[in-house]
Amino acid sequence: MQKLAYLFLFILACSFVAAQEKSPLPVERAGKWGVPAQDHYKGVPFIYDRLYRCPVAGQYIARKNDKWGSVDANHKIIIPVQYDTKDEDGGTFQMDGEAYFGLDDAFLLGKKGKWGLLDYTGKTIMPFQYTDLQEMGDVYVAQKNGKYGIINKNGRVHTPFQYKNFLGMWRQDMAVLSKDGEKWLFVDVEGKESGDITATLTPVDSINKDHVMVFTLAGKQGVLNTRGEIIIPCLYDDLYTGFSQSIIRYRKDGNYGIIDFAGKEITPPIYTEIKDYPSESSISVQKNKQWGLIDLAGKEIIPCLYDAIEPFSDSQNITKVTKNEKLAIIDKQNKLVTDFIYQEIYMYHTQTGELKGVMRNDKWGYIDDTGKEVIPCQFESTIGFFGATLIPVKKDGKYGYINNKGEAIIPFKYDKASEFYKNSTARVELNGKVGKVDKQGKETW
Repeated sequence: MQKLAYLFLFILACSFVAAQEKSPLPVERAGKWGVPAQDHYKGVPFIYDRLYRCPVAGQYIARKNDKWGSVDANHKIIIPVQYDTKDEDGGTFQMDGEAYFGLDDAFLLGKKGKWGLLDYTGKTIMPFQYTDLQEMGDVYVAQKNGKYGIINKNGRVHTPFQYKNFLGMWRQDMAVLSKDGEKWLFVDVEGKESGDITATLTPVDSINKDHVMVFTLAGKQGVLNTRGEIIIPCLYDDLYTGFSQSIIRYRKDGNYGIIDFAGKEITPPIYTEIKDYPSESSISVQKNKQWGLIDLAGKEIIPCLYDAIEPFSDSQNITKVTKNEKLAIIDKQNKLVTDFIYQEIYMYHTQTGELKGVMRNDKWGYIDDTGKEVIPCQFESTIGFFGATLIPVKKDGKYGYINNKGEAIIPFKYDKASEFYKNSTARVELNGKVGKVDKQGKETW
């Protein structure tokens, strides 16, 4: 999670610069990305492994041979494509062909093992002189000459370079550092130290409301608060504090249970597995190789009877279950809403009253909350859900758009199609040409 945020800083920063117009969308051809020439833009040749349009007029973030930089729509090099990022996978979040990655005007980049900061024009903000550099709110944890300190983006030292080891970030405003490699200190953005722990600490990516950290002592795990005080003693084989805002999953003697942040047992260790990402009302648990659901108080609400089960979402009273490689929907009383006839059921992000996508015999259709097939399973693929008024579906090799009655509102003629976004247009592709279409079928190329 934190690694992804570093590349976020490299791209979303562009969104803070006002743009007079948007440049053309990048497209992929034969495994390479570029921008076709159009209007007054010369375009970008198809030589990049990935290309993202940045919300600055005429700019793109480019990746080639695992190096990053930026170019404009006339292929003028703005930042040479020669830098490393903290995100080795180049993970991105895109919407409508654009990339969103950070919240500052400083791009954290690396070159030849040294890290520094550039602005969106390629101007150096912080020289490439640090062997490590990690964003920490409005400041940075930096390593120089084998020691860590805290500096701002202009290089002014907040905390002297006196720490031997850096474990990681704890929250966005606190770093875990050690002066001697044995005792760990929690250092905030002002350089204030707290805690003094001689133990094995486990950095956590997900942050809960109490800002706690798992630590290990004599092979068992417990929990510390931000002052370095033990709030849960080391009694457990494994603890996961990113599980929920109010509870902790633990493992003891090979099985899993749940405790709260005061260490009070909610569920004894009777489950062979407890899945990550519970909803606000239910948690998936496994016993005897079968899955069921419990609530956040540990009470069983669906018995362990299924090969797989999804927690009830906060917006629905039904969920999907799997048995013998077929899917069905049940309600909160464990009654079948549909039979086990589907290959897939798409309920993610849907609300009560909205249609759910289902696949049967390799074709997609839609059902309502009662299990009735409102739109028969007839489509080769579908994208999205009926929170939107129209969604793209594929039939006979072409995409078009249907309404919640299954009626074709925009004809099946596109090679590719996206959902409609907040500006009420969708991205479409036809014969290698990329454009947009509105909900009335009007096209812009």
